[in-house]
Amino acid sequence: MQLQELHIRRCEHVEVIVKKEEECDGRSVSEIMLPRLKSLNLEFLPSLRGFCFGKTSFTLPSLNTLVIKACPEIRIFNEGRSIAPELKLVETSVGVFHAEEDINAFIMTKKQEGNVFGELEFTSSDDELEMPFCSIM
Repeated sequence: MQLQELHIRRCEHVEVIVKKEEECDGRSVSEIMLPRLKSLNLEFLPSLRGFCFGKTSFTLPSLNTLVIKACPEIRIFNEGRSIAPELKLVETSVGVFHAEEDINAFIMTKKQEGNVFGELEFTSSDDELEMPFCSIM
């Protein structure tokens, strides 16, 4: 509930960030709210197919920064609704785009337009080379 920033980088085999949960305390989980999450960075995740698989909806009322770079396999954010009313711009490998309130719609639209959240290469000047192979901050 207190999470404000989530940065996941250089995790070669990660396919999904949040696993599908059928039940929590005997009840079906249909919505997850991250009320204070302001920044979500997904970078250099070549196997990432989505943030969450399952019909769970995500409400991200404070999210204002979304970065999706070098995630060529991403297809959806999640299978349920994803609402981020404060999100205005999404930074991607192919440029910065005006966001829609529904992150799923944004990703699917960009994919249909032929955009790939594709490959970026590290150069020797990248500070990120100092990071471990897989980092979650």
